[in-house]
Amino acid sequence: MHVMEGGDRDTTRAIRAAWPGALILNPHPEPTPLPSSPETGADAVREGLADAIAHARLWLANPDLPSRITAGGPYNEADPATFFGGDHRGYTDYPALGG
Repeated sequence: MHVMEGGDRDTTRAIRAAWPGALILNPHPEPTPLPSSPETGADAVREGLADAIAHARLWLANPDLPSRITAGGPYNEADPATFFGGDHRGYTDYPALGG
């Protein structure tokens, strides 16, 4: 199951307790602006709330996200104007780490 957490970690805990299968979480433990941070994802996995993390916008803007997480950033900011339409911009032209 994929859950988009909406600023309510207690609800996420209740879902995890009721759901025995794999749970993919887009972590937002606080009602803060998007995107979520790698740290919030790591915290959720450590706590046992998620089996995997979906970072959505962070992945779109950082196709090399695992390398960036390992390096501690920096992270490209996503351009919502390019989401879900138009052309290749926003999906293939974000700069790579060190590039």
